[in-house]
Parts: sequence; C-alpha cells; structure tokens
Amino acid sequence: GYVYIADTDDDTIRLFYPSGNGVVFSAFLGLYTGSIQLPGTTDGTVGNARFDHPAAITVTPNGTLYVADLGSGLVRRVQGPTGNVTTVAGKAHEFNAPQGIAVDANGNVFVADTDDNVIRRVASDGTVSTFAGAAGQSGFSDGLGALAQFNHPTGIAFDALGNLYVADTGNNAVRRIAPSSLVTTVVAAGILNAPAGLAFDSSGRLLIADSGNHLIRIATAVAPATPSRHRSVAH
Repeated sequence: GYVYIADTDDDTIRLFYPSGNGVVFSAFLGLYTGSIQLPGTTDGTVGNARFDHPAAITVTPNGTLYVADLGSGLVRRVQGPTGNVTTVAGKAHEFNAPQGIAVDANGNVFVADTDDNVIRRVASDGTVSTFAGAAGQSGFSDGLGALAQFNHPTGIAFDALGNLYVADTGNNAVRRIAPSSLVTTVVAAGILNAPAGLAFDSSGRLLIADSGNHLIRIATAVAPATPSRHRSVAH
C-alpha cells in the first residue's frame, strides 16, 4: 500500500509506494502535493496548493488525508484521489503549532495542539472545541477534560475501541483519552524520553517512537499507570 510522508522542511506531502514483482520491492518517493520549500497556505489543486511545515498526517479509509500544518496553524484536507487541498480549520487561530492528527470512526478530526498543551476536536462542520487539557497550561495531571494537563503533546492515534492515545512529549509519557474525555496515564515517566509518534499495528499493539532514546517501542498490554509526578506551569 501507499505511505504518505509529511516532508516538514520541504513543505510538501510525499508519496512512498512499492514497485516490483511481489518478491523484491524497490521504492519510489514522489511529490504528492505542495511545492518544495515554498511555504504558504494556498488551497487548490495538487500543483497549486501550499503547505507551511506540515508536521503530521492521517489517512481515512476512503483515502482522504488530513494534515496538521505546523507553520500555518491550520488543519488541511487532501481529497483522495484528486489531491485537491482545502483548509478545514484554524483560520480563526484555534491552533498553536499543531503536531499530531487523527480521525475517529465518526469523521471527527482530533489535533494535538502542541504549544497550547491541549487536544482539540474538529467537528464535520469545522467547529473547533477543546477535548482535553487546559489551554496555555503545561502540566502532568489525569482527569476529565479540562482537569487534565499535558506538556507539549505531539503524536496521537486511536485504538479499535475509540480511545485516543497521546504522546505527551514533554512529560515523557503516553496518555489515554476515553471517548468521555477522561485522561489516564498508561506509560508513565521513567521509561520514555520525548516520545513523539504513536501508531497501532494490525494486532492492536501500540508502537511508540521513543525519540530521545532512538528506539521504537512496543506496548503489548496498555493499562492505566500512576503518574510519577504532577506539576503545573502557567504560560
């Protein structure tokens, strides 16, 4: 299958696809949309659209891409298979350096609003709300909705039950947000070092990009853990 890559510093979305006889594969890296090192916020066709340091992408079952456009603070949609780009949310400055994005089973888009230390939800009509965390406050607290705190969340991913997992980079932890917006800590500080990306494999195992330790870790049984520290810093 195809792999889409947010080529952040080149301001583009690239397409990686296998080619070969089914036994030995070669790989080609092609430009999908955006213009190399020409940042911008222009919507439009594949050749005309512009991105500004896209940081994360997610792909829906129908082939539509959603992009967390870090530099512009926008959420963009790339319509498959045409590649036409539209802006979904962010024109009212709802995001501050978004670096993670995921879509739930109902088509709602969730964004790790990294520098605001919250997880946002974008409804199908483009309405933005805060799903969990306290905007502008970094910390390490579990709880319901705004009672929870994060410290520069980045990568996010849904499990098969609709729980949203968050790479809480500044806290060196992985957090889980239930559909009710209840936040718990599932991998506490002391193991990870600046986790930045999450994904689930076909067996339901959680894969963690443990950036500071230069490792990809596998969490086979994810259960709530007690945070080793709680702190709050006002911005």
